[in-house]
Amino acid sequence: MKKSCSLCGSSDLFVKKYNLHNRQDYTLTQKIKKFIKKILKKGSAIFEGNVDICNSCGYGVMENIPDPEKLHDYYTNQYWDKRSDDGKIPLKDEYKSDMRAKTQIQLVSEYVSTANSILEIGAGAACASLQLRDFVKGKNNEAEIYVCEPGDQWIEYYKRQNISRIASFFPFVSEQKFDYIHTSHWLEHVQNIGKTVETLNNMLNTGGYLFIEVPNSAKDYWDLDFIDVPHIHFFTKYSLQKLIENYGFECLFSEEFGVTFHTYFHEKRSDYYEEQKNGIWVRALFKKQKDICVS
Repeated sequence: MKKSCSLCGSSDLFVKKYNLHNRQDYTLTQKIKKFIKKILKKGSAIFEGNVDICNSCGYGVMENIPDPEKLHDYYTNQYWDKRSDDGKIPLKDEYKSDMRAKTQIQLVSEYVSTANSILEIGAGAACASLQLRDFVKGKNNEAEIYVCEPGDQWIEYYKRQNISRIASFFPFVSEQKFDYIHTSHWLEHVQNIGKTVETLNNMLNTGGYLFIEVPNSAKDYWDLDFIDVPHIHFFTKYSLQKLIENYGFECLFSEEFGVTFHTYFHEKRSDYYEEQKNGIWVRALFKKQKDICVS
């Protein structure tokens, strides 16, 4: 039976071997280095396999998605070990200098200046939420920050920052509704994309906002040999917009940001955060228009 895109229904698909997007002509030395890296990346094997990518909308998804238990174990016990720099606990006011968070909040601030409740999923240092709370406070409004984060090393940091960690893994049950949900480089990691977006809808107050930043998986992404395990879903600005709009949201913007793929790949730089065609990230903001029943 011929496969079709789960997002747009098109049967115009192509397949890539994950973590080997383009080059097949590795030298012996390169093959040895890749083999050593694979050994050192204990746990990443659960993300191996093929990715089906739609030529029509640009959405891609792993053929063999890891089961929830393996994902939970990976993100609880191994993820931050592989990202030692990102997992470093910052000083109390260090969040103010985080440029990625700063440019994210600049995009959404005009919409969410009256937010009373903020949820950040996959929060890490929660730099964006802390900057948004400062902005809201400057508008004479108080906002509470809640986070969903599997890394236990952040617990004391959250206490110092007056952040409530209400869950360690998504999805979770909560009677709390939020005015704003912030997700940055998280949505591409979830197990069930449809149920995830349904749950996000259910957690927002009507008229609330959902911010998403994901890697931009447009054509250049697949043409260059990026090593970026572990992702499960792959988005373009168009496919991200189409996905979220299917679940009761209005798209306020969806654009490409950051350095270009070629700059990132050849110069190993990611020090540009503004909107740019062929940028390595997609940033989008959505507004909840109606409730969706969670299946």
